[in-house]
Amino acid sequence: MTGKDIGHVFVMTSDFKTDRRMQRHVRSLSSQFNKVLIISVDRNKAMHAPVSDPDESIQVRCRFSSGPMFYLEVILRMVKILRKCNFPSMTCVDTDTLLCGMYFRLTRKVKVILDAHEYFTEVPELKGKRGKKCVWRWVERWSIPKTSARYTVNDTLASHLTEVHKKEFKVVQNYPVLPPSISEWNPSHTFRMVYLGVLNQGRGLEELIEVIRDLPGVSLDLIGDGDISDDLQTLIDTLKLSDRVIFHGWQPPESLTGLLANKDLGVNILDPKSRSYRYSLANKFLDYVHAGIPVLTMAFPEYVKLMEEYNVGWLIDHLNKEHLSSMIDAIKSNPVAIAQKKEVCLLCRDRLQWKVEEPSLLSIYKSFFP
Repeated sequence: MTGKDIGHVFVMTSDFKTDRRMQRHVRSLSSQFNKVLIISVDRNKAMHAPVSDPDESIQVRCRFSSGPMFYLEVILRMVKILRKCNFPSMTCVDTDTLLCGMYFRLTRKVKVILDAHEYFTEVPELKGKRGKKCVWRWVERWSIPKTSARYTVNDTLASHLTEVHKKEFKVVQNYPVLPPSISEWNPSHTFRMVYLGVLNQGRGLEELIEVIRDLPGVSLDLIGDGDISDDLQTLIDTLKLSDRVIFHGWQPPESLTGLLANKDLGVNILDPKSRSYRYSLANKFLDYVHAGIPVLTMAFPEYVKLMEEYNVGWLIDHLNKEHLSSMIDAIKSNPVAIAQKKEVCLLCRDRLQWKVEEPSLLSIYKSFFP
């Protein structure tokens, strides 16, 4: 790769193979740059890269999977790869790749764009870890003023980050690509819930599984993988719920339409104590809407705004198990409301799709196009 000319580089510590949001962004931008290179971490070694790959994708394999040594290793590996390339601009996906971007800004005057898809210093994984949080805040304070452009996933988070860093953060909403078709809803005797996404701390999954034990006739499909997958499986086995809580693991995008078919309720419950979650707009919320599935979601600012405008589900304030159980039971007992909200989902899905939001992404990058 020595001396290789690249139009634009993306660096990320997640796995490009499973990151549908980044796949959308790269697909939209690839045609605008002469050549795109994306460097991500190979966290799912058994999987193949998506068909819609950029011009070149490099998967970094690390000895460490988390912690300070992981970040040191991944940044050094990214720098080593990119030193052999020529490129005028790069996108750092989240705070944890900013040091890589700053290296090339300072040594080669590369223009750096920050894609802040979450409130990084307030993620649940940093809860109670003041030292680590201080380090990441220092990285942001030193790096963000040196970036050429910045964007995030919703208005609430953009306003907050703009206020904190005194630099404008623009918005590219987390709208998925509209699936070509969905199957007709056929109610059954079982109330079928679904969770789509990463299985990590603070997602209310432990509470949800424990609630199902006391709600006969309710099932849950878990589509995804993550840090607490093994813990959740142990909990399911302990509660003897393996016939009602089904693990599907990570699934490619083309499989989601079938897996989401005929579900009665999509679940997007989060730890209200996490400021990162409070400022979020999750992929799964809109994936459910696109599939015609009403959503049980947190009463966080972005979800409240969407519910006020579209009324595609129900809001919940906290993860108290008794409250969660009564909410699910009340929804289950009202098939008329479920059918009405499914109809609203199908009516508004055209307005909440990537085709509508793609111009926002292109407008941010247009000054970086060759």
